[in-house]
Amino acid sequence: MNINEKKFQNYGFHLVTKSPWPILVSFSLLNLAIGAVLCMHGFNHGSRVITLGLIITNFYYTYC
Repeated sequence: MNINEKKFQNYGFHLVTKSPWPILVSFSLLNLAIGAVLCMHGFNHGSRVITLGLIITNFYYTYC
């Protein structure tokens, strides 16, 4: 067996490692959308929900 053969995969597709970040970003974008709807309809804490969604989304794009 050649040493270079161990570097290649036995299957034709690429497997990636699982990451928790997609679910966090999905939650933050949903939070952002719900906050925008609440704010547009005049709810008191809609801007706080938008701010939370922006903070989590910016955290992801800054550190991940």
